[in-house]
Amino acid sequence: MDKKNTKQVAEQVTLNELAQQLRCPSGEFGQQLGSSMHQSNLTMTQSAIALLDISDGDSVLELGHGNAGHLKELLQQADNIRYRGLEISPLMYEQASLLNQPLTDDYDIEFGLYDGLTLPFADNEFDKIFSVNTLYFWQNPKQFMGELARCLKVSGVLVLAYGQKEFMQTLPFIDMGFTLYEDNEVSELTENTLLKISEFSHQQDKAISKTGDMVDRYFTVVKMVKSA
Repeated sequence: MDKKNTKQVAEQVTLNELAQQLRCPSGEFGQQLGSSMHQSNLTMTQSAIALLDISDGDSVLELGHGNAGHLKELLQQADNIRYRGLEISPLMYEQASLLNQPLTDDYDIEFGLYDGLTLPFADNEFDKIFSVNTLYFWQNPKQFMGELARCLKVSGVLVLAYGQKEFMQTLPFIDMGFTLYEDNEVSELTENTLLKISEFSHQQDKAISKTGDMVDRYFTVVKMVKSA
C-alpha cells in the first residue's frame, strides 16, 4: 500500500477506531491495515530478527505476527527452523495462514490464536522469541514477561521492538489504549524473572505513519537472555 492509499484508508476511520484496529485488526479495514503494517513495520521486524541470531535447528516463537509477510526471510536465516506464530486477531491469523501456505511443504510452521495473557506452550520450549509493536498492548506486562521467560529455554533469547516513548507521544492516537515505555521501564518488567537484558539498540528510520504521513521514526530493539 503506497503513501496515498495508506492516508486514504486512515481517513476512513476515527482515531479511536484506528487505535483499536492497531491492537486487533478486523473487518475490511483490518485487511487493508494488515498489509500496511507489514510494510511500515518491516525495518523494525528485520532488526528484531537480526538480533535473535537464529541458528540451525532453532525453535522460534513470534507474537503478533500480522500477515507474516516477513516469514520467508526469517526461515532463510538458518536450516531446520521450527516456527510458531501467535495472534490475538483472527483476521491476522487467517491472512498469515493463507499468505504463507506455500511455505508449509518445506518448513515446520504453525499459526495459532491466543488470549494475550498466557502462552499455550510447555516450559523451556523455544530457543528464540520475538515481538514487534505489541508491548504497548500487554494487559499485564510483568506477568506476561514472566510467561515469555517460562517458555524460553535457558540461554534462550527474547527480542522486543517498539517505538520510543518520546516519538510515540507525537502520534495523534497514542492516548487511546497505548502504554509507552522508556528503557528503564522495560528493564523493570524483567524484575523477578530469569531474563537479563543484554542490549538496547536505538534506531531510526523513515516510515509512513498509521495516519499516512511520512515521519522520522525512532524505535528500540531490546535483547534479553534467559539465565539458569
